[in-house]
Amino acid sequence: MPELTRNLSLREREILTMLSRGQDSASIARDLDLSPLTVKTHITHMLSKLGLRRRGHLIAFAYESGLIVPGMTHTSFIANRLQAAS
Repeated sequence: MPELTRNLSLREREILTMLSRGQDSASIARDLDLSPLTVKTHITHMLSKLGLRRRGHLIAFAYESGLIVPGMTHTSFIANRLQAAS
């Protein structure tokens, strides 16, 4: 995992993955059973932690850092993270 992504919580990485797959805050909130405000708060925290200013920069970061791999599904992302943690 890239060094900068280690500063992100598992939930933040999960939201970033979903955001990078084209989901908006409302659909991410619905899928994760969170409020839309909570999702927006996570996004704000990620921007701050990574020194970025826009959502689009987050998405670019996710691909450039290798956090997101084209073709990887949300489910395989979680499975890979769980396997790496064990």
